Amino acid sequence: MPDVRTGAPAPRRRARPPAAIRSLVHLLTALALLIGIAGVGGCAVAGGDTPAADAPIRVAMPDPEGPLYPSATYSLGSIIAVHRIFAGLVAHDPDGGAYLDDAESVEPDEGFRTWTITLREGLSFADGEPVTADSYIRAWEDAAYGPNNRVHAGYFSDIDGFERMRADAPGGPARHLRGLERVDERTFRVHLTRPLAAFRDRLAAVGFKPLPAAALADPEGFGEHPVGNGPYRIDGEHGWERHRVLRLRPNPSYRGPNAPENAGLDLVFGADPETAWADLLAGTIDVATEPPADAAGEAPGGFADAAGYTHQALAIPMDAPHFRGAEGRLRRAAISLAIDRAGICATLLDGLADPAAGPAAGPALGGRPAPGAEVLRHDPGRARRLWARAEAISEFTGTLPLAYAAGDSRNPAAARMTAVADGLRGTLGVDARPEPYPSTAALTEALLAGEIRGPVLRAMAPALPVAWEYYEPAYATGGSFNRVGFSDPEVDAALAEAAAGDPDAAATALDRIAGRLLAELPDIPLWDLRERLAWGPGVAGVTVGWDGFPVFHRLRRPEAG
Repeated sequence: MPDVRTGAPAPRRRARPPAAIRSLVHLLTALALLIGIAGVGGCAVAGGDTPAADAPIRVAMPDPEGPLYPSATYSLGSIIAVHRIFAGLVAHDPDGGAYLDDAESVEPDEGFRTWTITLREGLSFADGEPVTADSYIRAWEDAAYGPNNRVHAGYFSDIDGFERMRADAPGGPARHLRGLERVDERTFRVHLTRPLAAFRDRLAAVGFKPLPAAALADPEGFGEHPVGNGPYRIDGEHGWERHRVLRLRPNPSYRGPNAPENAGLDLVFGADPETAWADLLAGTIDVATEPPADAAGEAPGGFADAAGYTHQALAIPMDAPHFRGAEGRLRRAAISLAIDRAGICATLLDGLADPAAGPAAGPALGGRPAPGAEVLRHDPGRARRLWARAEAISEFTGTLPLAYAAGDSRNPAAARMTAVADGLRGTLGVDARPEPYPSTAALTEALLAGEIRGPVLRAMAPALPVAWEYYEPAYATGGSFNRVGFSDPEVDAALAEAAAGDPDAAATALDRIAGRLLAELPDIPLWDLRERLAWGPGVAGVTVGWDGFPVFHRLRRPEAG
């Protein structure tokens, strides 16, 4: 999971990122991106005109950076596009529930270590090449092969043989994943190195898409002109105009549950959310993905608002001075209790966020109260008492910097961090001061280098809509997104139970994890960003997906009359 939509979007973008673990990429992805976009000359109708019934739906979107190659894509815009062009074995509905797409069945053995996957009959890529078990096996091996340096290689780390495919493997990297077993044209088995009950959910991630044979012959060219098996295909040789528009049209070869109800999509890039909102009002786009807070009463066609999966928190390194051991637990809890989350959400965030209810976003918690969530209440009196107890152990002197990325175009953090700092000064008497960094990249580099020794604003947006995707990368010992050095045997044990158990056992284990995280507070939860969409009168069927974007295949033109 990436450091994300926090102060996020223009964050850590890079031309050719190194191979990274799944969650880190996604959080990074999300972070570097939710940027709205404006109309594109030549592809929009004049303001005020009514789009024809067969006109593509025009959606303002983040610009796809990098290739449209499933295991190599790294920006939010490109990941959204890849999910339209390629179908996977599994997908998630707006409520985060998993359902089958290319797969006819995905069945585990009793120990959740061997999974048998059977594809539906008659699947094919847009050029007519059949989608078979080999299409998936070749794509996964291409992603896992270390020398390929695929961004999403970490997705496959639980499959038997992954370590042998690393670029630095003794004797050289293997070319095939030992844990992938072809049974027949439509069936293959996946042998894991540990029990993983969440594997079916994980198959919805972008790195698990299939590839046609031509992709491996020329990955770079394929990333520019992908041929997928999903609901949409790129409209001809010039359908993707870089930094302007990606024209997608229904793929007649697709026979899955996400068949488009529209004549296509024009994903329009290039502007900030305010300009995209102005274009919506002018009628040059149909859907704006980042409307302003007061858009509900002004959107010409409709407005949707839903609880989101982006969770923001104050992370504090576990070895930071005055934040270790018993003293550290007292100070972390005192800071949490001194923050008026509800007040900040209502005033500075204009209702665009909900106060945190646990160590993951509310929807991922499944509606269950997190054990120990009382530490998230605003209780200045208790905060002062806990801080005083910490002072009795060791006196805190100097300033308490609150680090954040100032270059967050989606959710500017300066006012929020100032409000948090003011609350800490007024309640605890500590000299808390906002400390801006010019970008998310600079903030992350400073954190990784050990230069930040106090609270830092970070956000987490999971690759998949499940609590596991917050906890395992960020809080497992040695986790790929564990930026604060947190290590807790009880959390590690509960993560193992959650991975190995049935849904009820997993839910119980995840609740235990939430309780431990709220007791230790490696991250102090702040709030969960809400997701919003606004649209014009020329579009219907708008639903907010779990990722905050429209459910694209359901968008349609209204019926006449």
